[in-house]
Amino acid sequence: MIDLYGDPSLRRILLADIAPLHKPSGARVTFYVGSEMFATAPTDTPASEQYVGCVKDDVFVSRAMWAGDRFGGRSLPDSGQLSIINAREPVIGSRFDAWLDPELYSFQGAPVRLHLLAEGLPYAERVTYEYVIQDIDYDASLIRLPFKSLAYLFERPLVFNRFGGTGAGDGTADMAGRGVPICLGHCANLEPVIVDPATLLLQFGDGQGEAVEAVRDKGAAFDTPDDYTATLSASQIDVVSSPAGRITADVKGSTLGGTYSAKPADLLRYVATQLGITQFADDALAAMNAAAPFDIGYYTGTDEPQAGEFFDQATNSVGGYYGFNWRSEFDCGVFGLPTAPAELVLTEEDIERDSLTSEPLGGVVWKVVYNYRPNFARQSADELAAGVAQAERTRYGLEYQLTTYREDAAIKADYPDAIVLTVNSLVYEQADADLDAQRIFDFWSVPRRKYSGVGRNLKVLQVELNQTLRLYHPRLNLAGGKATTLIQVTPFFLKGKLNFTSVG
Repeated sequence: MIDLYGDPSLRRILLADIAPLHKPSGARVTFYVGSEMFATAPTDTPASEQYVGCVKDDVFVSRAMWAGDRFGGRSLPDSGQLSIINAREPVIGSRFDAWLDPELYSFQGAPVRLHLLAEGLPYAERVTYEYVIQDIDYDASLIRLPFKSLAYLFERPLVFNRFGGTGAGDGTADMAGRGVPICLGHCANLEPVIVDPATLLLQFGDGQGEAVEAVRDKGAAFDTPDDYTATLSASQIDVVSSPAGRITADVKGSTLGGTYSAKPADLLRYVATQLGITQFADDALAAMNAAAPFDIGYYTGTDEPQAGEFFDQATNSVGGYYGFNWRSEFDCGVFGLPTAPAELVLTEEDIERDSLTSEPLGGVVWKVVYNYRPNFARQSADELAAGVAQAERTRYGLEYQLTTYREDAAIKADYPDAIVLTVNSLVYEQADADLDAQRIFDFWSVPRRKYSGVGRNLKVLQVELNQTLRLYHPRLNLAGGKATTLIQVTPFFLKGKLNFTSVG
């Protein structure tokens, strides 16, 4: 059997089905292009279709855990670019000039299917990857189509349902169209949304909630049922009499349509499903649950953040990342240094000459300040009742209610420029925060290096983030081999090469 992924001597063909919106008809039309001329057989689907050989250069698709060297921040799900030759030719002129007319075609959001095929293989044995075009860019002879995976879904507002404004639990008339608040996991001091001022009905989540642990008026505890009752089936709190100030609550949020969980991977799967994602890397999600079985909490209130903000904050809280693997499955993980035998090995002959580089990764850290248990309704001292204890008065005024520290001042003797690293996390429990703060300190309290290069002789479309890569090279102190973790990969489809960045 031909190894489509890994045989470096194999000549590959790239085919692309591009389906922009034809604006006059309101329907999508499909254009077929490739790295060379190619015709499907009458028995294929599509049948007897001619692919125009106009794809310039190779197509690359990049995946990275994060932007920048300091771990955290927005994950960078896979993205790439398809370049189409549109030079002026005798008789036919510029073949794709019509694409450039915005009155004729809209490419933004158009699906594109990339097929990788080995010379001599039938069309039916191609490997297919599905993406979405971001926009169209062009010059006199080249059309560029940047694309991305289903990651475009992360740019949508994080709203599952909206109030109808018909009264009672459906909200007042002026709430019509506003998003129902979303509450995920274990949340401290959130402010429920008032959905019926006449009956003092409040809502903290969308659908079934798990528990209401405490309700407060100006920071002073309410009692149940004298002061309030909770209807968990609708994530609502019914206050008995008019409050003196803002109502806040500690709650366990959505039951995720089944069984409650506050673990990051479970919340990621639930939200991804609500966005319409149907394929998941189950092993990766299970591994994240095992590596970070922490309770986290996230609450939207009256805001409608981008879904990506939730994914970023949830994964950053546990040193994680998210995106889509080469099988178009939702993928996630928790970064970690290698602890097992290498999944991938590159030696000098597998690395393009002069491509391997090494540089420091961030600065050494002598102290970690780990803020956790976000305070979703910060309250100033004058908002709180006189009887609220001083410890609570302080806590309710902070962005994060609690902080834990890990430090070793002796590190500054060896590294005078060592820094203090501040981490803001959605983690709720102290034990979880202590574990995560220690993990971060253990990693950054010693020098780390980043290795980049171009690898050959790999099954490039099976290489995934967070895999262990062992590097052997006579330079850069790698003669004895060094185990590293992949944090960025860019495979080139046609060349069978891989730009990589790993950390060790």
